[in-house]
Amino acid sequence: MKFGTFFGTWRETRRSNGVLLGVVLAQSIALVLVGGRAFSRSETIVLVPPTLTESVKIGKQMMGESASVNWGTYLALLMGNVTPESADFVKAAVGEVVDPSIHRDVMDRMTDEIERLKRDRVSQRFEARTAFYEAATNKVFVTGNGFVVGAGGKETRYEKTFEAEMVVKNYRPSVLFLNTYEGKPRTEKERKRDAAEVERNDQRQRRNGE
Repeated sequence: MKFGTFFGTWRETRRSNGVLLGVVLAQSIALVLVGGRAFSRSETIVLVPPTLTESVKIGKQMMGESASVNWGTYLALLMGNVTPESADFVKAAVGEVVDPSIHRDVMDRMTDEIERLKRDRVSQRFEARTAFYEAATNKVFVTGNGFVVGAGGKETRYEKTFEAEMVVKNYRPSVLFLNTYEGKPRTEKERKRDAAEVERNDQRQRRNGE
């Protein structure tokens, strides 16, 4: 055996193994770093709200203006078009997106409304006209024509507004506030104007009483 050739080959083998070990360690560190970024990064995903065709982007906890308006419109159309036959389905669907903090209150109100619809054999119909987002309150207002349809097909028309505040929890829309009422949207500007008017009336009454 040629020991010089053997030891030379052995030294080259050890040197090659050292290089390979360094490469493996570098790749392992890189994988750990990439994995850490993947788990810690808050991604933005694209969703298409049910019954709508326009995709919207939402973050892990953030819902932008476009997403808020689209999901608010979906919710208004869902809740605004109800028959005695579809009422229970609508209630269950709304319950899936309502935040636990208001879930019981919303479900109780919907139960009372459903009982009235079934008892009187009437349906509700809603045609949305406008929908907009109010950044100051993070609320969406959807306003349109509401209709109450009696058993004989007679319709009663009125102006109706859906008001909702939505956030994102783990990439899922969650409704924090939900209200419906007759009339125009009760925006922050309208509320402040109404409060100012009440204050002026109170001041006039106090002056008159002096």
